[in-house]
Amino acid sequence: MTTAELLAILVLECPNGVSFDPMAVRLLRHKAPFEDWQIEDLKAAMFQLGSGLWFSCEMISNDESRLAFCEQVATWLKEHGCFSVERLFISFYGVLRHIATPKDCASYLRHLGFTVAVWGKGGHFCSLPAPSLDDNLMAISATIAGWLEEADGMLTFNEIEHGMPHLTAEALESIRVHFLPDVHKVEVGGVLCWRSAEAISLPEDFSEKLTMIVDTLVVLDEKVSAAKLEFALNLFYRIRLREECALLDNDTFMHVCAKHYQGEN
Repeated sequence: MTTAELLAILVLECPNGVSFDPMAVRLLRHKAPFEDWQIEDLKAAMFQLGSGLWFSCEMISNDESRLAFCEQVATWLKEHGCFSVERLFISFYGVLRHIATPKDCASYLRHLGFTVAVWGKGGHFCSLPAPSLDDNLMAISATIAGWLEEADGMLTFNEIEHGMPHLTAEALESIRVHFLPDVHKVEVGGVLCWRSAEAISLPEDFSEKLTMIVDTLVVLDEKVSAAKLEFALNLFYRIRLREECALLDNDTFMHVCAKHYQGEN
């Protein structure tokens, strides 16, 4: 029997997946008579999920569902160059059989011929072969930077998510960390926002005062820490500066200080 004929039998007899372990193969031959040398051909025509079982496209979906799935992939790739596999998984959860996790969805995409990669903490990304995934993500970051500039340096995270429906929150956060170092998270009135460093309202002489504090700490052989900088700045301005400027995150505060430091240390 040909590989196509064997696959047709497996779809009918084993719709919930196939195992090619030696014991399973002996039982499987009662349903689909294949030779040992045909196992590799069958595997080449199928793909393996996290459960360890092998599936064909027909076991995953009917033609209509598969067409809708591929059309969504093609649309996002054409419009954005890449997208979060997790977003696609959410859109088609329950439509595709046996696809129970984003990782399974990534395996299915690869089987269909699409390029999928794991990128940092952003999760799985499906992207066009060229340009590279990094180039696509950099282009996305440039778009977000443009939005921030138009919005005077601050947008709610909900607005960014709405403008990037093809990306997860984790993917957006990874893009911010890797490509937008001057953009920080901040809560304004209990609402999570992204704010560029230029949009932070600092005192006019902040750079001068900060530089003097840092240089003094260095002369005294003291560690330049967030706590010491905060204490000194509060004394100079007689306010709780970090609270006034919504710089409660230590990493953000230290990044802003580094950006405004004008000394040689």
